[in-house]
Amino acid sequence: MTKTIEQKCVAALTAEPPPTLDQLLTLIAETEAGITEADTAAEVARAKFLDPIETPDINKARAVVEATEFTGDRLRSLLPRLKDKHREVEAAEDVREWRIDFAALAEERNALAKELRETYPAAVAALVSLFARIGANDAALSQLHGSRPSGAKGTLLGAELTARQLEAFTRDEPSLTRELRLPSWLVSSKLDWPPRELPASVMIAAAMPTSDPRRHSADWFAALREETEHRKAQEQKSIEQEAERSAEAKRAYEASLPR
Repeated sequence: MTKTIEQKCVAALTAEPPPTLDQLLTLIAETEAGITEADTAAEVARAKFLDPIETPDINKARAVVEATEFTGDRLRSLLPRLKDKHREVEAAEDVREWRIDFAALAEERNALAKELRETYPAAVAALVSLFARIGANDAALSQLHGSRPSGAKGTLLGAELTARQLEAFTRDEPSLTRELRLPSWLVSSKLDWPPRELPASVMIAAAMPTSDPRRHSADWFAALREETEHRKAQEQKSIEQEAERSAEAKRAYEASLPR
């Protein structure tokens, strides 16, 4: 048995789960067409049954006209509720899709947060260690050039200049190791780089005389060897100190993670 439009509307308004958006749109269109059809039928019936000669039975004529008008009125009362149901289902669908996006972005966010937790402290520790060793090496290079004996030739550029294939730092090409700021992971208002104090090897190298008097005597080789060994020892000490600081920072970071 084929359902009438009115029966379809009642079923749609009471169904659980409710119809889909497309089903409701189709039913709304059918209802609007049904209302137009009922109104047209009512006009035809009114014109026909108002003629006493054509329909001498006044009660029958009134009943026919009222019936056609009543059909349209009943559909007209259902139409706003169908539209409300459509908005309700549409809102629920929007919420469902939003929750899907929410869950997907939350998963992506959590993965990025985990990657940041794992990457940043380790990357900063590695860069701090590397920059400190570059600084120590730059100081040693400066001392080497400052103690150049007569007749010695050659100049060694610093590690960063060499790595970046630059001849010198400029306003447009500043030094990364000098200009970069690396906030601490645990207390981001503090900097892990640059250090508040120069590494020990840099301070010692800068404080050493630019030339040992023996470098210009018969003992020049012994003086050069002692200076080289001293510089290497200070560099190694600086590396060990930086490694210990990095390890301590890593331990503090790991201790701060939720168990």
